Amino acid sequence: MTARALIVAAPRSGSGKTMVSVGLIAALARRGRAVRALKCGPDYIDAAFHAAASGADCAIVDSWAMSPGHMAEILHAAAGPDAILVIESAMGLFDGVAGRDGRSGAASDIAARFAIPVVLVIDIAGEASFLMNIQELSSAAQYRLPVKVFVINNQWMGMVRQWQELNHGGRYSESYSESLPDFTKLAESFG
Repeated sequence: MTARALIVAAPRSGSGKTMVSVGLIAALARRGRAVRALKCGPDYIDAAFHAAASGADCAIVDSWAMSPGHMAEILHAAAGPDAILVIESAMGLFDGVAGRDGRSGAASDIAARFAIPVVLVIDIAGEASFLMNIQELSSAAQYRLPVKVFVINNQWMGMVRQWQELNHGGRYSESYSESLPDFTKLAESFG
């Protein structure tokens, strides 16, 4: 690829990548830059937001449903002579289905195949969200990705207590934080 491009991704859905993508697309367009928006996977809702921000149709690329040659044609056509491509991933960066190598539908397939850098949107979440997505550390280690994980541990299970205050009239149940792993050692175990 000769055009400048980047993929906006996150470890999981609901992390704010559409908001970051639309903001970036609109900011580039306001500055008079030729910007084209693309979406990984079959998604017409986010694509509509992208089109509104860029003033142009949003193309779809999907490594599961499209051949590498077809994706290359779409990327080339979207790039034009001087466009910046902003490509938003579907779900999480590595979310896809079992399939042929590089054809899982994950945005990481497209990033790897076309050497497109990834801007990772970080959503600060509680320990439960981190534990539910711990396999992302395994994927990062497997593919030797330069991913940084920051663990901020205030020794407080804030969401549990917040919901108890908001929805249960201040009736607190116990949250046994001693059962949580040592997150630093857990991250180090992945390399």
